[in-house]
Amino acid sequence: MEALDIKKKKMDSSHQTIFGQKVSGRPLTLNKFVNGLVCVDCNNVWLSQLESAVKPILLPLLKEDFTNEPLVALLKNKETFAKWAYKTVIILNRATNFHKIIPRRHYRLFHRTKRLPENTFVAFAVAEKPDINWVQTKTAMILGNDAESITKNPRYQDIYMICLQLNRVLIKVAYIPFYHYKYTPRENEIVLFPNIIRGEVKKPIYFKDISAYSIPVNFEQK
Repeated sequence: MEALDIKKKKMDSSHQTIFGQKVSGRPLTLNKFVNGLVCVDCNNVWLSQLESAVKPILLPLLKEDFTNEPLVALLKNKETFAKWAYKTVIILNRATNFHKIIPRRHYRLFHRTKRLPENTFVAFAVAEKPDINWVQTKTAMILGNDAESITKNPRYQDIYMICLQLNRVLIKVAYIPFYHYKYTPRENEIVLFPNIIRGEVKKPIYFKDISAYSIPVNFEQK
């Protein structure tokens, strides 16, 4: 927030249906977003260390430098960036006016092991124009021969996707509890976690906005 000078930026933080109809709203400034689940020790020690570690990777991107050097740094430190991204979006979900879509066991796992839950996917992309915004949803397309039975499985309710835009940086975290499925990346995004990146670093193609990036969320059978 300091890098973008947005601590006092007022956000609507509205809860909308999938059709864009406003259900409720809770205007807040960004420095008022707090999470009571984060204890003092965690906030001052390992979460603070994580913020410090990601800062030299994130700051050039927030300053809209998407040349080769910052992207190479991002990929070299993709595990650190993915942990920071995951930490940020799950705390965002707890602090905003929306359903608490992150299973509590995921908070406990991340706290205990400092690792992302299995079958979680973290991706990076770039928006055409700067903004501060986010999208949270449990809606996804399941592409597989057992998709119908999966949608009737109680674990289907654990699916979630949170997309965050910071200036022109787009971050997406997606989770599906069925391990024979995987997130289907968009052509214009870079998957940072799990570690599936191969070959030369390519400059990302820009998305129009966070809406164009966040939807649809597709999971396909492995």
